[in-house]
Amino acid sequence: MRGFYSGMNQDDFVTHMKQVRKEEEKNGTPMFMGIPDHWFEKLKWRCRNGHISGMILKSEVAGDLCLKCGERVMMTFPEDSEG
Repeated sequence: MRGFYSGMNQDDFVTHMKQVRKEEEKNGTPMFMGIPDHWFEKLKWRCRNGHISGMILKSEVAGDLCLKCGERVMMTFPEDSEG
């Protein structure tokens, strides 16, 4: 069984992430640069192929990359899972 978010395309996921952050802010969660503080306690990253990891490949040329497929990644929330 795949995770709930693995079926979303990148645009839908970005929209969902904005809604999640807005809810956190509305609930009074401490924020840093628009991201809830507690997300930084256990960093997780997601690529467009749905891979989630706590580790990424830092590249000066291509940015932050997924270790499984090499796609660019974006920070995700701690509860996110692949399935």
